[in-house]
Amino acid sequence: MRILVFMAYGLLIIIFSSRPVIALPLGQWDKLGHFLAYGLFAVLAFFIVKTRKSYLWLCLGIIVYSGLLEVLQYYIPGRVMSLYDLGANSIGVALGAISATVLLESRAHLFRK
Repeated sequence: MRILVFMAYGLLIIIFSSRPVIALPLGQWDKLGHFLAYGLFAVLAFFIVKTRKSYLWLCLGIIVYSGLLEVLQYYIPGRVMSLYDLGANSIGVALGAISATVLLESRAHLFRK
């Protein structure tokens, strides 16, 4: 079930990332949205892996995934490819992974059943 939640969340990110949009006055709140969305993605990833090494690789994969979605946005009307968005995504993944590891690892046995 956890992997389905993780995959559904990844699909949700694709849907929101690939929709043409009219420019909204989000300003820097946009970066906060990227940060939070990818931080949550990293936390969800924590629940589907068994080792720290596989978690690290999955988090790196999420960052690559976000980069590919940024490239995709270059081809979508009303969207812009942004290295700043990729940076916010990457920081979100890193801090989400640190948070999940520090806060949840001691309780991981409760979640891995």
